[in-house]
Amino acid sequence: MSHYTARRSLLLFAIIILAGCGGGTRHDAPPAGGPDSAQAPLILAGLPPLPEGRAASATEETEISGSNTCDRSANAINDGNSLELVSGSDALSWGIWRIHQPLLFITGIEVVLDVPAGEEAWIALSDYSRGTWDLEGPVTAGRTLVPDEARHRSEQGDLYLAVVAHEGDIPTVHKLVLTTDNGWTIVTVDGAEDVGGHCSLAVIGGHPAISYYLEDQGDLKYAWSGTVRGGDAADWTTTFVDSGAVDVGKFTSLAIVQSQPAISYYDVSNGALRYARRNATLPPDPPTWSRVIVDTDDYGTDVGKYSSLAVVDGRPLISYYDYSNHDLRHAVSMTTTGTDASDWVTYVTDGDDEVGKCCSLAVVDGSAAVSYYDTSEERLKYKRFGDPATVTVHVIEECWEPITSLAVVAGAPAIAYPSNSTSGLVYSRSSTPHGSDAGDWTHRGIDPGAEVGWGASLAVVDGRPAIAYRYVDYYGPGSSLLMFAWSSGPTGMNWEDWGKVLVDGGEDECTGHSASLAEVDGLPAIAYHDANAGQLKYAIRLGP
Repeated sequence: MSHYTARRSLLLFAIIILAGCGGGTRHDAPPAGGPDSAQAPLILAGLPPLPEGRAASATEETEISGSNTCDRSANAINDGNSLELVSGSDALSWGIWRIHQPLLFITGIEVVLDVPAGEEAWIALSDYSRGTWDLEGPVTAGRTLVPDEARHRSEQGDLYLAVVAHEGDIPTVHKLVLTTDNGWTIVTVDGAEDVGGHCSLAVIGGHPAISYYLEDQGDLKYAWSGTVRGGDAADWTTTFVDSGAVDVGKFTSLAIVQSQPAISYYDVSNGALRYARRNATLPPDPPTWSRVIVDTDDYGTDVGKYSSLAVVDGRPLISYYDYSNHDLRHAVSMTTTGTDASDWVTYVTDGDDEVGKCCSLAVVDGSAAVSYYDTSEERLKYKRFGDPATVTVHVIEECWEPITSLAVVAGAPAIAYPSNSTSGLVYSRSSTPHGSDAGDWTHRGIDPGAEVGWGASLAVVDGRPAIAYRYVDYYGPGSSLLMFAWSSGPTGMNWEDWGKVLVDGGEDECTGHSASLAEVDGLPAIAYHDANAGQLKYAIRLGP
């Protein structure tokens, strides 16, 4: 794949809209003079009220071939392929279509409409900024409308369109044709050869920043944007954090420690856990980094894989895997910066056999908490420090290396992870603020299928849970695709609330590795490794 700064190309969906009810649409400028003012009140009075903007649809889909409306008047005739609006002199005839594409920008809606000679139709568009139907017309043929994302989307991400006939007119609606854009802008942050694996995205000083691994040289690198969104390759600057004769930089985790970027990472050559924090310097001096070995134990041991860094009670804390002893461990700095090796104290978090892989650390109700995989018992586990119990969240048999991602969603811990070969991407959330009992947890399948959900990264975007992940499809359009899923509800516990969209990938591509999701300037953004090009990529949903 070549270097590019690109927006995902437009996708054309010729569809009859699925059923259900809740949102609106923006339209082209009406004909000169606007809607017929004498007829508009009559038509508006005959339409039902707007679908509720805050509630999820009662039904996701209705099995009606052809004109697949979410609602229609009794005198609208569905012949299996289209909707004929048979109005009377004193009765309107209408159909309403729900457009449920919450993760795509609707850039055009073509209404394919036949209107007999001498007759007319009206198009009504739900306008949630005013709480009423917007009326356009009369029209004597089909028309293409342009949605306004701010005005005409419901809170559930739905748009609605109605076609209305009156005074004995009988137009026919054949279909709606949507033109959509996924809204993601993709930039190459680092185009060096074989770079970008084990990346971690965070917002540092209001700007996106990424820690990542340079495989060919075995170095740890850091990239930061000079703008608050980082939507152009020219925004980004890269530097080496740790380089030399040893192979370092896998399993990076980036966080803010005392207002400076800090990174935990794995020393491949020595089987050790390392930590680096940028020293506070003022321009034009180039920034320097303090680097320490946090845990190396005795000769021949191997510690530090799956490192995850967070700040707890004002001090850096790292969870990680002890490969030699097959334990989950954590290290805590006794100072607020952790820039000296003597600052760190290490502990065994869970000493059971074969535990600790794929761990993820977060602060849950003021205390450190970690999600991780128990290899021997094939289950996802969760531990909040200070609580006595270690909790089994989900039994996930026959799953190779299920990366877990822990975050706090609507005041409670939640985890995204892949399950077994058929369940795909799964989301679990506790019903309590601590999640310290197995009965607290409920899981939902988000994207089913074989090898779906690898490298899941969970974050809260616009107050709602979102997940970046890999979709591995050996038999479809690509071998590895970068996907994004987002819930329109605040907890993510209703399956119907989730939508998903392709961010990057196509035929014979292999991308989306090491996906790391964060909210950047209120927008979802993902750092990831493009394995085909061997580059570090960054995607942010800026819109059309």
